[in-house]
Amino acid sequence: MPSFDVTRSRFRLSDDDVFVLDRMATGQPVPESMEPAAARLRDAGLADGAGLLSALLLPLTP
Repeated sequence: MPSFDVTRSRFRLSDDDVFVLDRMATGQPVPESMEPAAARLRDAGLADGAGLLSALLLPLTP
């Protein structure tokens, strides 16, 4: 389950989570086979139903 530790500013993400985040960040469609990872990201509050990423992810971007 993806998560974010606010006190330490640390993310816990699986390889699938990172793949889905990359697809969302670049505006590419998320493959149907990766929908479970996308759902976990939504449940963790790191993405919304429209595929927009949470501001919590800004430290990961250049």
